[in-house]
Amino acid sequence: MASGAASQAHFAGDTSTRLRENGIDAWVDEWEIGPGDRLVRKIFDDGIKNAKSFIIVLSQISVEKPWVKEELDAAVVKRIEQGTKIVPVVLDDCKVPEVLRATRWIKIKDIKNYDAEIREIINSIFEHTDKPPLGSPPAYLQVAKVRFPRLGKMDSMVLKLIGESAIENDTLIVTDDLARHAEAQDISYQEYRESLELLDANHYIELHKVVGENILDFSFTYHGFEQYAKAFVSDYISIKREVIAQIVNHNQTGEESIALSINRPVNLVRHVLISLHRGNHFDMVDEGMTGILIYNVRPTLKRLLESF
Repeated sequence: MASGAASQAHFAGDTSTRLRENGIDAWVDEWEIGPGDRLVRKIFDDGIKNAKSFIIVLSQISVEKPWVKEELDAAVVKRIEQGTKIVPVVLDDCKVPEVLRATRWIKIKDIKNYDAEIREIINSIFEHTDKPPLGSPPAYLQVAKVRFPRLGKMDSMVLKLIGESAIENDTLIVTDDLARHAEAQDISYQEYRESLELLDANHYIELHKVVGENILDFSFTYHGFEQYAKAFVSDYISIKREVIAQIVNHNQTGEESIALSINRPVNLVRHVLISLHRGNHFDMVDEGMTGILIYNVRPTLKRLLESF
């Protein structure tokens, strides 16, 4: 059976070879010091002086050797003066020197199988960590810069999803259809339903419930759409001006003809018309399949166009 000294010598040689195989230029005395060389100059001037990292192999035999103590002292001084890394490697139940007590060391559990520890040594020298990469924050945090009264970040994202759905599809939104979009933004179904309740309580949307208080669908309120559009529709003011211009300057009266003329989504035009109607700028009727038709346009709408 190999002695402790032989095991340590084998470990040191094998580790150094593996380090070199992984791009680390290991300096080992038995490789670098030849017959006739001066030990002190070779170890302290050529070895320690140029080292960027020190691997200190500690065992019950090595910790008592004068040369190891001298080398350790020199390494500690260089770490203090230049920030050089020291990697203590413990082979057995030796007493770790006082100067290394506060340094994290690598314990060799099995002198015949230490692949994992070698990898740890290499990672330490290259300052590589197995710490998982930093991922992206939850998608709903991307609306953090947009703040609405009495709404949190997650509620703001749900409001944004509702607005996009209302413009793309219809003014009436089916609850569970939108839930899938919320889940893609890292919002759980429970969190999504809670946001709907909060948006309803603060008059951003109007929930339509059935027996058992289950939410079937919902629609924007005037206040909710205005808040959404001003925050998330980048050219909302320009769109509003275009809609008014079609009515005032071109006598357009239907939502579909206005949307076609300005090349905007018809549901967005519908919301703008509802907004203007609630501002008492004209009367309107919703003809269902043919959409909104407006009449009795008031002079205030012309004044509003002039104000843009």
